[in-house]
Amino acid sequence: MCSRLTVGAEGGIANADHLIGSLVLTVIAVAAAEPTRVLRFLLMPLGAGLCVVPLVYGISGLHLAVDLASGLALIALSVRRGRVTERYGNWNRFVV
Repeated sequence: MCSRLTVGAEGGIANADHLIGSLVLTVIAVAAAEPTRVLRFLLMPLGAGLCVVPLVYGISGLHLAVDLASGLALIALSVRRGRVTERYGNWNRFVV
């Protein structure tokens, strides 16, 4: 979300980074609760989008590297499962 400040993004790519960053933060906030943590898998298409958008806009250099690294990290980190510490009755089978 801070690509305008950190790598000097301008125009459409800056808007795309800001939009994807906002969506990522929203999904993370919702998926932070144990019953809804299955929503963390929505981070994978957002990470893929973060990897593809710089190629569509044709940027190069540092900004491309940062977006690719961020997208791949987002995909990789959304796979890990943690331990379920609470019980949710009949909903336990849906807590992934």
